[in-house]
Amino acid sequence: MDETTLQHAIELSKRGDKAEARRLLEEIVAEESANLTAWFWLADSAETLAERVSILHQARQYHPDDIPLTRALRKFEADLAAEQQFFQEIETLRPQQQEQMADAESPVIGDLLNQYLQEQEDSLPPLEAEVLSQPYAAEPPDRHIEPSAREDVPIPKARRKSQPFWFALVLVLSAFLLFLVGAVWQLLGPNIGASNITNMPAATSTFTPDSESMVENAPGDTAMAEPSATLATEATATPTSPPVDAGEVTATPIIAATITPTPAVAEGLFIPLDGTQFTDMKWSSDGTWFAVSSWAGVSIFDGRNFQSHQVITTDPIQPVGVFAFSEDERFLAAGFINQQSGEDFLTRAKMWNINDGAEIASFDYSQPRGVIDNLAFSLDGETLWANAAYDEVIKWRVSDQALLDVYQQSSSAVDYFDVSFAPDRRSFVTFSLYDRVRQYDAATGESVAILGAEKNGTGAVYSPNSQYLAVSYQDSGEVRVWDLPGRQEYRLLNTHSNGVLGMAFNPFSRVLAVITADGLIQMYDIHSGEELRVISRHTPGAVQLAFSPDDTMLAVRSAKEVQVWNLQTDRLLATFRITD
Repeated sequence: MDETTLQHAIELSKRGDKAEARRLLEEIVAEESANLTAWFWLADSAETLAERVSILHQARQYHPDDIPLTRALRKFEADLAAEQQFFQEIETLRPQQQEQMADAESPVIGDLLNQYLQEQEDSLPPLEAEVLSQPYAAEPPDRHIEPSAREDVPIPKARRKSQPFWFALVLVLSAFLLFLVGAVWQLLGPNIGASNITNMPAATSTFTPDSESMVENAPGDTAMAEPSATLATEATATPTSPPVDAGEVTATPIIAATITPTPAVAEGLFIPLDGTQFTDMKWSSDGTWFAVSSWAGVSIFDGRNFQSHQVITTDPIQPVGVFAFSEDERFLAAGFINQQSGEDFLTRAKMWNINDGAEIASFDYSQPRGVIDNLAFSLDGETLWANAAYDEVIKWRVSDQALLDVYQQSSSAVDYFDVSFAPDRRSFVTFSLYDRVRQYDAATGESVAILGAEKNGTGAVYSPNSQYLAVSYQDSGEVRVWDLPGRQEYRLLNTHSNGVLGMAFNPFSRVLAVITADGLIQMYDIHSGEELRVISRHTPGAVQLAFSPDDTMLAVRSAKEVQVWNLQTDRLLATFRITD
């Protein structure tokens, strides 16, 4: 099946012709069972949650390790279970009770109840069927009553009390409350710090067909498809996977290069930390935790409201260089910047339980390699990968800390390289100032591809779906995006700067954010090459970026400060700062 057919099916789905789109998509997946984009759009065309879950289960047979697919499936399974539980509870009520419940519930519950009543209408007695067939509305429309007949209409019980009196009372109380909050803020606002952290509003999920995005929005926020992108146009060279839900969202215009100074720390939370300098930061796989590491240890916070959860240190204190969460979010491993020499110059990593902070394992490699530049757990949590400085990739078994394998890439310290591990853990790449970018099979350590002729690599990041690799180069503003399955260059992005200091893909593998030597964060659609957004309000000297797994937040790290921004509201949520 050619690409034109898939693009036509996507356009039909966007126009609302779900039936015809579904017919074409079923033909595509029948011929190309590994086409994940077609599976996503087929699920989007499903008429019920049960059908949607069934389609995603079929897709997962061909893509068992795809992270966005797995998360979407979990979400809709939970929605389906909630829907089934709701209908089971409704079954126990009489029709009159069902109407009363509808009057008291939200529009969402009303929609579910209407669905149930529609399904049951045929089995009801004629009179009840006539009554219950009326659509439910959270706010029933006002009925027009002629003035002459109005005096004979009884006032509903809920409206017999004086509405102006209650309205005035609420208004007065609201004004008093605002005055009180303002007075307290004037007195205490400058002193509010990490100890005053409060829970953020609960989030709701919005799915948008054009962005393959599952976005969690705080109440009151406008739902946006991939806040990191905020696309002004829908046209792209390559079709993208849709979200798997109903609802159409209009993309907002892009305001490029909005140059504004970094706001005062009074905006958002201020969290002072010890540690000389920050060395790493990241969210756990599902966003439950957010952590920052420094020379004093690793500080773990709630991934949405940034309440402090755990501080992990060693005795004596060892500077942490890098850390990694296990996929199940239960454990954290860290590699150290070893400052010793001789027999103490070890390559060492440790692992802790996140809930209680207890150290549960230590991984040692006695060869004089010292610094660990990167760490990664296998998806099943049974293996820990590490990149030891200069020339080796190490594998340990987690259960007994046994050394499983060492992949040596070079015998010369001049060929110092760094490593990036694929999210699906099937491969890793090495890059160096003195060698080309090379891809290796993670199971065997054998080289499988050389990506381009360019040397001078300074950074390489995988997309979350492990399909793309972005590579930056020394003294160059260019970023090359590689299609790894096809082993060919996919897109050349020019930041028009003197260099790239950090990169990160958004969770849906569509948007690449880049820190330039000019102090800007630029975001690109890797499919079209279009520059989507330019951000200048961030911490100076930034060297690392991280998107939250729901794509609503962006963390920016420098040596002394980490800032977390809301991508939808452009509001600074939290500032972590080294204070010693």
